Amino acid sequence: MAFPYSDPKDGYIAMPSEFIDTLSTVMFSYYLNNEEGMIMEEDRAFFFFDTSGVSGAIASALLKFKVSEVFGTMVHQVHICSGCFGDSLDLADWDISMNLISELNINSTGWKGVPVGASGINKGGWTDFRLRVKTPLPPNVELGCSIYSGNAIEANRAQLILSMAGGETQRIEGVSLGEF
Repeated sequence: MAFPYSDPKDGYIAMPSEFIDTLSTVMFSYYLNNEEGMIMEEDRAFFFFDTSGVSGAIASALLKFKVSEVFGTMVHQVHICSGCFGDSLDLADWDISMNLISELNINSTGWKGVPVGASGINKGGWTDFRLRVKTPLPPNVELGCSIYSGNAIEANRAQLILSMAGGETQRIEGVSLGEF
């Protein structure tokens, strides 16, 4: 069963500039520090999936997203939360408490897959993910990647693929947040 593209929600937050972008076709998981190791900029990408229409027992789940550009080789942390962000992405979401589900070494472009525990899927609403560069890093480092957002063409949007206990598969497209 495929879930249709709906309300825009995906985006990224850039700190310390306190910039939120939910309109572009790419979002960033990025990290830059100086010779003293002081963080100059850090961006975190957020994925949103409307999983309220999921019914039945989930056997397994896979988060898939497409990387369009890479700046160095780095480990990213992938976090999950059921409905943490409400109806919009805002600055308070930067450090919201989420469960770490995976660490993923991103060193090339293309599709990436992250297994997700079935218990983390929120059948009553939104299932949210955050992607960030694993820190701390040594001084004078610039690392990151560009990821297609929910504003990208359909073929490049993130997907949450659910394998159901009965054998069928449900694909849920990521959505993007749009203007606030």
